[in-house]
Amino acid sequence: MSRWMGLSLDGWHDFAARDWDPEDQDARLVAPVAVDGGPCSVVVDIGERKASEPSVTIQSEWIGGPQAALAPHGRGNGWGRGVGAPEHRRRLRDSLRSFASSEASPSAAAHVAAAAEALTRGAERLMVAVPDFPEFAEAAQRRMLDALTGPRRPRARLLWRSVATIHGAEAAELVPRRLGFRVRILVHCDDGVEVQTLTWGEATAHQGWLAPVRDGYGATLWPELGLETALARADSVIRALEPEVAAERTEPSSLAARLLFGEGAPGETELLRRNAGGWIEIEAPHLDPATILPFAPNDSIEGKADATLLVSPLVGPFAKRLHSLVATRVRDAALIHSTLIAKGALIAGRIIDRGLPHYLDRLEPIALAVLVRDGPRWERLTPPDDRHVPANEEFVSEERRDFFLRKGQTEIVFFVLKGAGEVRRWRVEFSTGPEARADLVLRLRQTPGQSWASLSIGSESWELLRREPILLNWETLDPEPRSPDDVLAELEPAAPPVPSRSVEEPHGGFWRGEFKGVPLAALVAKNATADELYKQLRRQSSEPNEGGTGRRKIRPVGTDGALPPDLPRKITEAFHEVLDRMGREIDEEVRGDHCQQENRRFLCLTWSATLCPAAVQDHILDALAADNDDRPHPLLRMTSAKKILQQGAGRAVAGSERVRRALGLLASRPRPNNDTFAALGHLLTRRAEAPNALTIALAQRLGELARFELADLNESGNYKGKFMSQLGLIAGLLRFREVESSFLIRSRDHLAEEIAGELTKASEWIKAYPRRVARGPAKCIVVENLLVWLEGEGGDPNIIGMIDAIEEDD
Repeated sequence: MSRWMGLSLDGWHDFAARDWDPEDQDARLVAPVAVDGGPCSVVVDIGERKASEPSVTIQSEWIGGPQAALAPHGRGNGWGRGVGAPEHRRRLRDSLRSFASSEASPSAAAHVAAAAEALTRGAERLMVAVPDFPEFAEAAQRRMLDALTGPRRPRARLLWRSVATIHGAEAAELVPRRLGFRVRILVHCDDGVEVQTLTWGEATAHQGWLAPVRDGYGATLWPELGLETALARADSVIRALEPEVAAERTEPSSLAARLLFGEGAPGETELLRRNAGGWIEIEAPHLDPATILPFAPNDSIEGKADATLLVSPLVGPFAKRLHSLVATRVRDAALIHSTLIAKGALIAGRIIDRGLPHYLDRLEPIALAVLVRDGPRWERLTPPDDRHVPANEEFVSEERRDFFLRKGQTEIVFFVLKGAGEVRRWRVEFSTGPEARADLVLRLRQTPGQSWASLSIGSESWELLRREPILLNWETLDPEPRSPDDVLAELEPAAPPVPSRSVEEPHGGFWRGEFKGVPLAALVAKNATADELYKQLRRQSSEPNEGGTGRRKIRPVGTDGALPPDLPRKITEAFHEVLDRMGREIDEEVRGDHCQQENRRFLCLTWSATLCPAAVQDHILDALAADNDDRPHPLLRMTSAKKILQQGAGRAVAGSERVRRALGLLASRPRPNNDTFAALGHLLTRRAEAPNALTIALAQRLGELARFELADLNESGNYKGKFMSQLGLIAGLLRFREVESSFLIRSRDHLAEEIAGELTKASEWIKAYPRRVARGPAKCIVVENLLVWLEGEGGDPNIIGMIDAIEEDD
C-alpha cells in the first residue's frame, strides 16, 4: 500500500492528512487523520552561522511546521543578534504567493520544501492542493513541483484545491456523488475568495465511475473579504495595546493569528521579548468580527449550482461572520473546515491507486505553427475537440514529422501557441549539424495541472537526437508580443517564382522558302505527299530575340499550334484541309483496324503541334495505354511506333484532361527512355495548361521519376541527352507552383531536398571532370540555377530556354 498523504499549504493554516499509522506504516486507518501545521505558518533558518558575525549564514537549513513557529530564530534582537535577525524567519504565505509571480526566489523553494517536510514525514507520495486560478498556471506549478522534488522526498503530484474540496466534502457526506450535480466551491484566500464550480460526470473509459469535471480556471472575487486585509485589521488592534509593540521594540505578536485562525481566546496572555532584553506581557482583547470583516461582498456570482461549499481558515465568530457576509450573495452555503482540503487530496491519491480518474479536465491547448501546402497554420498537438480527459493519465500526442534539418543545419525555430493567444518562439541550436538530412520527430506529453506540457524533438536518422532528444524548456522562452495571426502572416512565404513557359513561335520564312528548303506554301498548294510535307514541317531554326540578347527558336508551326500571322488566308485554309483529311484517314484506319506501317501522315499531324485533330490525339493516348499494358493497337503497327507515339504525345496533345492523361501514361512506361523524358519535358515546359493538368500525386510521381533517373545517371557518370531531359523535366515541374506554391521548395518538400542532393552530386562530378562532359560549364550553370529554384528564391526565369539551348547543341 502506498503511503499517500494529502497536503494543503496556504500559509494561513496548513494541514496534511494520512490514513496510515506512523508506528505501523503498513496498517490502514479507518478514517484519515489530520496533521496540524498551525496558524500563519512560518519557516526558520537554523543553519550554520559565521562565528565572527552571527547574523551571517554560512549554510542555510530551513525548518517548518509547529516547531518553526516556536523557535526563537528571526524573532528580534532580544533573542540575540545572530539568532533573532529577521531574515532567519519567513512567512510561508509570502513564498507561496511568489510562486504565482515571476519573482520567486530560490530560497522560496527551500521554504516550501521545509514546510511540506515538517507535515509529511514517512509519506511516499504527496497529493498537494494548489490554488485554482489563472495565476497558478504552468510556471507556478513547475516551481511548486521543483520545490517538492528531491532526494529522499515523497513523489509529489499537484491537485486543484477545488477538486480536493469536493472529494473531502463528498467523503464527509456534505455533497452527493451524483451525475450532473454541480458544486460551487468558495475558498477563502489572501486577496478574496477563490470561486470554482465542478460537476460530477462519468469517465468514458471507466463505465459507471463519476469524477469531478473541471472546465478551466476559477476566479478570485470579493477582495473586501481577503485574509491579508482581515489579519492586518486584527494585528493593528493588538499592536495598539502596548506602545512598545506598536513601536516594534519587541518581537512581533502572534495573538492576532491565534485569535483568527487558531485556538486563541480573549483574555489569554502572551510574553514578548524586548529587543533590548527583558519581557513584556500583553493580553488578548475581544475582537469584534464586524471590525475585522466590515464589508459585505459587492459582486454577485453568476451561474447555477446545486450546492455551495465555503472553506475558510477562520475560526469561531470570525468564520461565522464570513459565512453571514457570503450569505448576502450566496444562499445555503455550507461552511466547512479547511482540513477537508487535505483529506480530499488524500482521497484523490487513493482513487489514483485504484486506476480510476480522480477528476476530469481539459488539456491546455497546444499548437505548433507548421507550413503546409496551403500556407502556414496552427496545428493542434492536443485533441481538437477539447474533450475532458482523466487527469491521472498522461496524454501523448501523435508524432509530428513536418520538420527536418538539412545537411549541416545548426538552427531551427518553432512557434508554439499555448491556449488561445500566448505564442512563444523556440529556437533550437546545435553545435554541429547532421551529415545528411535529418527528419525530426516532435511529440507532446501533457498531464492536466502538472506543470508545462513536455514537447520533445528527436530523430530516427540523426544519432545525436536519437540518443538524447531535446525537451522544450517553457520558462526560458519569452512570450511573443505578436498575435497568433500576425505570427502566421510573417511565416506566410512570398509567392515563389515560376519559370517562364517556352513557346516556339511560327515563322513565315519556312513557308516562303527563306531557310534553304522547299517552300511549305508551294507544297500545300500542289497537294504534296505526306513525306514531302513532313520533311519541311519538322524543320526548325533560330533568330535573334527582339531585345537583341540571345536567340529564340522558330518553326513552321508554333508549339502552341499557331501559324505565321502573315500567311495568306488561302494557304492557311488549304493547310487545315490537309490536316483534317489526314486526321480522318488515320481515324478511319484505327477504327477499322487496318493501319499500315507508313507513318508520314502521323508525323505531319504531330509536327503540326496542337493543330493535330482531337481524334488522333485520343488515338495516340489509347495506343500508349495499350503499349503500357502490352496490348495491341492499330497505331503500334507504324514504323518506329513506340518512338513516334511518345514524341507525338509530347508535341501534339493539348487540353488539361488529355495532357494529364499523357503525363500519367508517359510516367507509367515500363522502360522509360530519352523519348519518354523528352515528351514529358515538352508537355511540362510548352503547354500553358500543364500546371492545371497536374495533380499533387502526379507531380510527385514525375519528380520521383526524375530523381531516380538522376541518381542512375550520377552512378554511371552519364551527363548527355538523357541528363538534360531530366533537367527539362524538373524545370517543367517548377511551373506547378502556379497551382501549388510550395511545390519543390527544399525547406518544405522532402522530394525537393532529394532532387537537390542528386543535382549537387552531378555538379560536383562535372566540375571535377570538365573534359569528359560536352558543354560541362554550361550544364553546371543550369544545375546551379535549378538549385536556386529549389530554394524557392528564384533563378533565371529563362531556365527552360537555357536547357533547350544546350539540348539543341547536344
